[in-house]
Amino acid sequence: PQAVPQAEPTPEVAPAAIKGTVSGHVLSPLPGILRSYNVKPGDRIKNGDVVLVLEAMKMENNIFAERDGIVLELLGQIGNAVLEGDKLISLGD
Repeated sequence: PQAVPQAEPTPEVAPAAIKGTVSGHVLSPLPGILRSYNVKPGDRIKNGDVVLVLEAMKMENNIFAERDGIVLELLGQIGNAVLEGDKLISLGD
């Protein structure tokens, strides 16, 4: 039997941003692949909430909010590589 080539996964499009004054960001703590967001624009988050999942070294890592805020915009695309320090979520108060 012949192997069937698999299609490249297409990155998901982030939901539209909401209006507001950016007062902080959730940053990537390590390089990896952005696997999922657990929040959407308009969500109110609290310090310690899991906001996204990064895959690094074949392990999925929960990334936690470091402060309270409102999600204004999701800055990364699912399936794309990110570097340490990349801004992944814009937060407002």
